Amino acid sequence: MGTPEEDGYVLATEHRVMGAESMGVRIYVQMSAREVDPRDKDWDTFYEAMAIILKGLEKTTIETSPDFEAKKKKTRDSFAGMFRDAGLDPIFMEELPNGYCPDDPFYLTSPWFKVTSRIGHIVIGDRKRVTSIDWSGTTVERLAAELFPDEDVTKENRLIHAWTDEKVVEYLKALAANGGA
Repeated sequence: MGTPEEDGYVLATEHRVMGAESMGVRIYVQMSAREVDPRDKDWDTFYEAMAIILKGLEKTTIETSPDFEAKKKKTRDSFAGMFRDAGLDPIFMEELPNGYCPDDPFYLTSPWFKVTSRIGHIVIGDRKRVTSIDWSGTTVERLAAELFPDEDVTKENRLIHAWTDEKVVEYLKALAANGGA
């Protein structure tokens, strides 16, 4: 057995990631029914296969890193602290996949949480630069536009985005005051 090229394989695609966690992947293909065309009609197939391989390798790399659980715990503890600071001590925190990019390995250490509190269930989690707070599962019936009329942030029904941890606490305090429990 020689090199892939010596054995009749064609380099279909390759990808190299440089940085702290560098990796490289090459996909070789051999077909007897027809000639492989990595630059034209077969390109989409090879591109999609490479994307699946890279995502899987990134996911496994993150999940097996020594600090993976510690990073998730830090996120959980941070949100629990914000709830306590707002007077909504969490009764239970159910970890959820990141609601912004659940399939992106980058967000594996930033799970969202369904927090059970005295006013019901609040779903909270980080997006790119904001924290999403959804209180549709609570006793708070007022909508975001009514509760937070002067806030220049995304507001939809019973959901608001907070730009800072301080704003998260402020919004949670407002929910606690309007929860009726």
